[in-house]
Amino acid sequence: MAGGIIGLIGTEFAHLLSTTSDKRKRFHVIILPRWFWILYGLILTYVVYDGGMSYKRPVCDIFIAGCTQITPTLYAVLVVLSQKWEENEVTMPTLEFGRNVRVEYFIGFFLNAPMLPAYSPLLDSGLALGSINTVLHMGLSIAW
Repeated sequence: MAGGIIGLIGTEFAHLLSTTSDKRKRFHVIILPRWFWILYGLILTYVVYDGGMSYKRPVCDIFIAGCTQITPTLYAVLVVLSQKWEENEVTMPTLEFGRNVRVEYFIGFFLNAPMLPAYSPLLDSGLALGSINTVLHMGLSIAW
């Protein structure tokens, strides 16, 4: 479900930024419809409900869960990167989105990236699976 929500964030920013002139764009990003991300999240939720990610094989399931967020995360980041921003400029009419906020936005998304490769060393350390899950979700909550 988180992947769908992340994608919706990207779509909302794309809508807000769609009013800027073409000369302000580094590159064009397709505005994916809201229904796409809602469907994406619902399908992934169904896969979990149906046992596709059963957590009987935690390493595989955590890898799959992490991979489901790559596409929406890259989309949300690319939408913001597609704009040419001036120093401390805000081009979203209804949202304060200055340089510091953009930096926090990127850091927040990419702090999730080390969690996938961190799983194996944590597992090798002898921690219980519940403790590993807690540590990784603490990192996730800090990133978000």
